Amino acid sequence: MMDFDRRTFLRLGSAACLPLMFPGVRTWGLDEETATNTALGDRILILVELQGGNDGLNTVIPYRDERYKILRPRIAVADSKVMDLGNPLGMHDALSALGESWEASEMCWILGLGYPEPNRSHFRSIEIWETGSDSDEELTDGWLSRLLSGADKDPTRAA
Repeated sequence: MMDFDRRTFLRLGSAACLPLMFPGVRTWGLDEETATNTALGDRILILVELQGGNDGLNTVIPYRDERYKILRPRIAVADSKVMDLGNPLGMHDALSALGESWEASEMCWILGLGYPEPNRSHFRSIEIWETGSDSDEELTDGWLSRLLSGADKDPTRAA
């Protein structure tokens, strides 16, 4: 049986998206017209949420800041493994496949996200993120489902 870790999930998840980007590739569950019906200029939002052991400071790395190596002497990523992003930050070279999109300004990193009045419960914090609710609000549907329910009724819009 194959180990199913975060890296495997991302690799398989990325492969599952390929049919949507390349019209000649077989599409699973969508006909070709639906899978390729993205007009030039449409903006696409792809969210990748890594719950668990992702180390943000070793993903998008403040490698030019001397404090990074001083405070992380054993786990700091070596400069040779950092892809320069043209600012004080670098990207771990394991993400080099994203380099072309970065250079073309087709992607961005959003760092230091939070929400007002943070909750100290891990599970409640996940609910707050997934529902887009205030800390004192209990919602049963997610922010994305609310967004899509207010949009056109095309069920493939989120595909």
